[in-house]
This record gives sequence, structure tokens and C-alpha cells, in this order.
Amino acid sequence: MADAFRARIEKNTVHWVRDETFGEDRCQVRTGHAPQVHAAVRNSAINRLRSCKVIQFAAELRRNSWNSLRLFAMLGKPKL
Repeated sequence: MADAFRARIEKNTVHWVRDETFGEDRCQVRTGHAPQVHAAVRNSAINRLRSCKVIQFAAELRRNSWNSLRLFAMLGKPKL
């Protein structure tokens, strides 16, 4: 029962981050493959921020938008 409760909380948390931080419900992209691409980019951003132990997503996104070098440092070099 506790596992089901934790899974529900996690699902609500992810939806809240997508909706409030990325404005997913307000997004007007609805044709072709664009909705799936937008969702994949949002998921990648959320997962990357979580892997960097970020707690305040909106604040971190603002900081990275102001300083692109900080963003690239956080992303690291691609492994070829």
C-alpha cells in the first residue's frame, strides 16, 4: 500500500513540475510529432535537473537562461 501511495505522489509531482514550470497544459502544439517531441524535451530537462540534485526547477531554469556557460557546464561534455 505504501508503494502505491509513493508512486501516486511521484506521478503528481512530475505532472505538477511539467504543468507549472514548463506550462504543459497551456502548450498549443497539437499536430504532427511536435507534442511528443516537446514532451521528450521536457522529460529530458526534468531528468537532467533531478540528476544534478536540483530542488527548485523554475529558479534553476531561469539561472541557466541568463548564463548559457553555466548551462553547458552543467550538461558537461558529450561522450563520443
